[in-house]
Amino acid sequence: MSTVAELWALQTTDLAVEAARQRLTELEKQLGESAELQAARAATSEAQAELAQRRAAQQQVDQQVRSMTAQVRAAERDLLSGRVRNPRELEGMEANVAALHRRREGLEAEALALMLEIESWEAEVAARESQQADAVAAHAARQEAIKREAGQHLAQLKALTPRFNQQWEAISPPDRDLYKNLRSRKGGRALAREQRGACQACGLMLSTGAAQAVRNGSQRVFCPGCGRLLLAG
Repeated sequence: MSTVAELWALQTTDLAVEAARQRLTELEKQLGESAELQAARAATSEAQAELAQRRAAQQQVDQQVRSMTAQVRAAERDLLSGRVRNPRELEGMEANVAALHRRREGLEAEALALMLEIESWEAEVAARESQQADAVAAHAARQEAIKREAGQHLAQLKALTPRFNQQWEAISPPDRDLYKNLRSRKGGRALAREQRGACQACGLMLSTGAAQAVRNGSQRVFCPGCGRLLLAG
């Protein structure tokens, strides 16, 4: 029969192995792009798309302004050429030139408004790209920290696994079954400490005789409250 101290040592190693594996699982889930970085990338892409739309619109308006300027010049040359002398026809040509000027002024105003929007979105893109760069740097630092911590837990597992196997082999088969049964039914902890006459797992005060038996090690004592095997604390 194995001693309660041997079972406690086994449980201590077993819990450490379990904690290391659980933490590795948690760290694995944290690898990859964070929600913050994804949001920063999306915000930058959105601003870049808005800027590209306005630059494309500006190119179109600039082309329209150039075309309208050519039409204005052609109309003005025709007006000043002297080929038309009829007053009514001249009046119509002058009205046409004035209309072309107004249309060009409207396009120039639109081009100016787009230029101001472009300047605003250029500043917005620069700000979001800076935020994205900060998010990338922070993400890289987090990933490096995760990898370092994962490496530490892997090293811990590498050291703990042989120890657990050695401790497990030293436990008698009946006590292995007892340990596995208690651990599965008691939330992963088969044993508990007894301190000042109480079970440290559930807080139940033990009878004087039971507490004395735990301290003397004269017999195995199971907590009447939670059912765990007790070890003197």
